[in-house]
Amino acid sequence: MLNPEDDELDDAVDYHAVLWFACRPDVFESTEANAEANLVASGFCAVLKSCAGIVVDDWEVRSHEDITLADLELMKRLDFDFRSEAPKPGGSVLRTSV
Repeated sequence: MLNPEDDELDDAVDYHAVLWFACRPDVFESTEANAEANLVASGFCAVLKSCAGIVVDDWEVRSHEDITLADLELMKRLDFDFRSEAPKPGGSVLRTSV
């Protein structure tokens, strides 16, 4: 969720963001996988917080089951699936449960 949602702000005004990192219920319920998801989310937020003009007000790792259609009306989806690494000839592919 971004405030303001679509407005271009002056350089002196900060954008405020609330971030949810959605994961499958089995990942969310697994202590080890949930800890890994929180580590990734924390790192992502730390990088975002280092950007001038962006304030991360809150962030949370959530199960898909805990996100409603009403929530999606407030949030903007940032889909990073396209950033998944493709297999390289002769190389190994990073596999993770997250």
